Amino acid sequence: HSKAHLQPYAKIVQRTDVKPSLDTLSIFRALLIYLLPYIHMSYTIDELDWKILQILQAEGKITNLKLSEKISLCTAATLERVRKLELHGFIKSYHAQLNPSKLSLQVNLWLEITLTAPTKENINTLQQAINKIPEVTTCYHVMGHADFLLNIYTTDIAAYKQLLINKLGAIPVIQSIQTMTVLSTCKDSGLPVLK
Repeated sequence: HSKAHLQPYAKIVQRTDVKPSLDTLSIFRALLIYLLPYIHMSYTIDELDWKILQILQAEGKITNLKLSEKISLCTAATLERVRKLELHGFIKSYHAQLNPSKLSLQVNLWLEITLTAPTKENINTLQQAINKIPEVTTCYHVMGHADFLLNIYTTDIAAYKQLLINKLGAIPVIQSIQTMTVLSTCKDSGLPVLK
């Protein structure tokens, strides 16, 4: 990398009130040189990266050692690839998938929401209200005969009735709500990791 490429970062160091030591500057510049390729260059994933994404989506708790064994790569190179996938946004987060029935969330519903008018103000009003309702796990702004599609979990139908009356019914920009009850889950997988 050229010195000109590092000038914006050098200015950040020069503006600090405490003058850093030579060792601190050296470490800082070394880190910049290491990170700049990840920040300023696009990253094209290859076949091994596709395999890593497939495995991590299915087994989020897998160790780096086991992951490296599955893709037949050394642990250092595997960790480097995972870090690149994280830095470039291919991996958003790692989380646990909870079992709704164990949490007494027996009712899963999909709601089609139609607004009084699809204006920017109404859309913002709905989104702000929905973000305050924990029973709504997913909210999509969609095209079609409805404006929004919501996924909701409740303990029972009586709990949904209270949610409908006290929370959703209190949102003034909603014109109509169509409710669909999930009878069973036929498929619940991650994103299609396709080449």
